[in-house]
Amino acid sequence: MKNHTKKTYSIYFYLIYFFILSSQINAQNSNWAVYDTSNSGLPDNTVFTVGIDKNQNIWAGTWKGGIAFFDRNEWKVYNKKNSKLPIDYVYSILIVDDTKWFGTFGGGVLKLEDDNWQLFNTNNSGLPGNTIYSIAAEENGKIWFGTWEGGTAGFDGKNWEVYSYRKSKLPGAKVPSLIVDKDNWKWFGTTGGLCKFRDSVWVNDEEMNFESSTLSVYSLEVSAKNSIWVGLKFGGLANYNGKEWRYYTSKNSGLPSDKVYGIAVENENKIWIATNSQGLAKFEDGIWTVYNSKNSGLPHDYLYSVTIDKFNNKWIGTLLGGLAVFNETGLVEINK
Repeated sequence: MKNHTKKTYSIYFYLIYFFILSSQINAQNSNWAVYDTSNSGLPDNTVFTVGIDKNQNIWAGTWKGGIAFFDRNEWKVYNKKNSKLPIDYVYSILIVDDTKWFGTFGGGVLKLEDDNWQLFNTNNSGLPGNTIYSIAAEENGKIWFGTWEGGTAGFDGKNWEVYSYRKSKLPGAKVPSLIVDKDNWKWFGTTGGLCKFRDSVWVNDEEMNFESSTLSVYSLEVSAKNSIWVGLKFGGLANYNGKEWRYYTSKNSGLPSDKVYGIAVENENKIWIATNSQGLAKFEDGIWTVYNSKNSGLPHDYLYSVTIDKFNNKWIGTLLGGLAVFNETGLVEINK
């Protein structure tokens, strides 16, 4: 009888121990969640880009699984078989109010508005290329597309405005990144350098004293105060405050890699950088913090993008690691 009692107490002890241990582990991981093909409706584990609509729903562009829609409870997939998506490789997403634009790898750009799909490509529109690597919007609603083979084009809903590498001052035919700043300058990040354009005026990288003119510009972001952040494929990170440039590399700062594929601005003093080899970096008030697959819940160190929702959750697109989400103070409105 005594032995039976001791065994019972031992079982209770271990149950309590594992409960406490499990609680500690869950508390430690409450900052991270990872969605992949094994635990969610995500159709592919490589996520290039993430768009967030006004209801804070997630739209993820995947490498070969089409578009994944996530309302934080359930998943829905749009692909070539069940929608008008021409190809299941989705590289860029822009959401403006109730309108979604999906840039594909070789199939043109698809517009979704009020459940109506409309495809634009080189055959039925003025789009100069069918691989759409970047999309941005002006305040007046005009949409700009950066293509992989034909330069850039603006579309106001009726007319197309096309600028090719050979017929404009665009420094490269391939446009992996573009933004529109607060003064309506269109910034084009190309494989041949950086430039900006407004009202028929072009300003090249030399004229704006941008020193990394020969490097591919793979990401661009603008802050609320119109500070421009530039991510280079091999040259690190650059920032322009309207007067001067500052450069950050793995040699002169805490940036873990010089391959910067994604940038998100949380506020003027906190920037998030998705690198394509060394994980996620935070740059806050001059201090660098690195999150990678060894020291955090990040599933993979090769990243394509980082996007911030209104709850300050960071949605991170990875190579083969699925879609990760992170919040320093604990995930908010996330169904894990």
